[in-house]
Amino acid sequence: MPECANAILGASMPPFEILRPPDQVSALLERGAISLGPSVEGRFAAGGVELDAIPGEGLLALRLRTNAPILFLRLRWQERIPEGLRYLGDTWGLAYEPLEWRCLAPERALPWYFLSYDGQHTHAVGVKTGASAFCHWHVDPFGVTLWLDVRNGAGPVHPGDRELPLAEVVVRPGKVWELPFQAARRFATLLDNDRLLPEQPVYGWNVAHGARLGPQALLEQAQLVADLSENTVNRPFFVLGEGWQQGAPVRGTVGMHPAPELGDPGALAHEIADRDCRPGLWLRPLLSAEADHAAWALPAQRFTSAPIGRVLDPTHPATIEIMRRDLARALDWGFELIRVDLTTTDLLGAWSPYPSHSTEEGWRFRDRSLTTAEVLRNLYACLHDAIADGALLAASNTLGHLTAGHVHLQHISLGAGREPRVHPHIAGINALGFRGFHHGALYAAESDAVSLHPRFPWTLAEQWLRLLAASGTPCFVEAGQDPLSDAQLRALRSAFSQASRQLTLAEPLDWLATTGPGRWKLGNETVSFDWYSAAYDPLA
Repeated sequence: MPECANAILGASMPPFEILRPPDQVSALLERGAISLGPSVEGRFAAGGVELDAIPGEGLLALRLRTNAPILFLRLRWQERIPEGLRYLGDTWGLAYEPLEWRCLAPERALPWYFLSYDGQHTHAVGVKTGASAFCHWHVDPFGVTLWLDVRNGAGPVHPGDRELPLAEVVVRPGKVWELPFQAARRFATLLDNDRLLPEQPVYGWNVAHGARLGPQALLEQAQLVADLSENTVNRPFFVLGEGWQQGAPVRGTVGMHPAPELGDPGALAHEIADRDCRPGLWLRPLLSAEADHAAWALPAQRFTSAPIGRVLDPTHPATIEIMRRDLARALDWGFELIRVDLTTTDLLGAWSPYPSHSTEEGWRFRDRSLTTAEVLRNLYACLHDAIADGALLAASNTLGHLTAGHVHLQHISLGAGREPRVHPHIAGINALGFRGFHHGALYAAESDAVSLHPRFPWTLAEQWLRLLAASGTPCFVEAGQDPLSDAQLRALRSAFSQASRQLTLAEPLDWLATTGPGRWKLGNETVSFDWYSAAYDPLA
């Protein structure tokens, strides 16, 4: 085909021309909203607030200087948006609501980025990872709006003389020859500033949350995992849940205090390693039950439902020292994967998927010069710096756009059982379909573990196991103490063999038409799954 024909087929038709200074800029201060007028090219100023919107090579850099107490910025690009586009957005952290391609919904907040599809082209707009603000988009028939939440806790940020690099906006025009999933994958690589990935595929076994098992039961499970991983190219992980800690109910307090029935965690880690599994440990790094930590804890009244224990302020040097000490101790015990959990909930005070609305008024971090986004990003960077070479950092209930570059694995779905009347793993299926393209571009994207709980029909769990093992993403299994059937053992042995190898990322072929993709491209094979026909009692 002549080169000119290739150029025509690959020509882009972008409806989103926003790598330019916005047409409108406003700031929400404590005293109310003000409009920022253009002063020089790309600079907007009023009332002690200055925003630079400087076009660069393939991006628009947003930088803020202010001596006014500022909460939010609103940037608006006026542009007639074509009718008939369908849109896909992301979510802040875990997927609390199903992600999906939808028609134009001007009220819909699109965190971090959005993709649009016109039947031929998939255009993408977003901010790069590591932003200093919570960023979300709105699209309407007359233009595009970007909101930047620059608050410190529930109040304004006070950066002083510091210039605040808010975000870098990127746009990727679609190509005629691209499928939407291919375009999404290529766009994800543009979003990343400094990805961090495991050297080998990650798979293995999670000890169920809340399970209070003694060393003998845990080692029997570890031996089972090792036996099921005979035909693999790297070794499985065996990760202890929060039940390893003293007095730790489900979603309860944490600390480096092993439960008495567990014995010596270091000895247990070495016993797990002797069974040819890589030991892992769950931590909730910001929640403390220690009375002498009260001086640097965040105010408990900010929570919609107060946690057990004290949430430590990560802008306090003592908190950083505690986290470094705890991670060092876990690594000294011999654990090779540290799974940090619940940092978003602990810091923002609620489970809400929208940080801008998740906390009560009146609280601040100790360091008021940082935005909440910077506080979280610095927290993840601190955790990463405390991880030794060769160990992995996995994150759950965190904000993936801020963890990118700091964690190896990012949990992308809410967890099994979100809507058990439909399918216990529907959250994982949805997240793998609509966020799986993050995998390898931002981090290793980890969906729900396969639950082998007796109340979940094996006919459903077996399908999720087959998909997850062949997806090219991390594959974990979670089981209790009940013995497994011969069919389950055979399926797990096959799944672990597959999950231990570098595989092509699974592609959802019907994601434009459903929130629970059932038709997938796995390597060179197209496989269909039935997530809905098996009947079971979700309350059993």
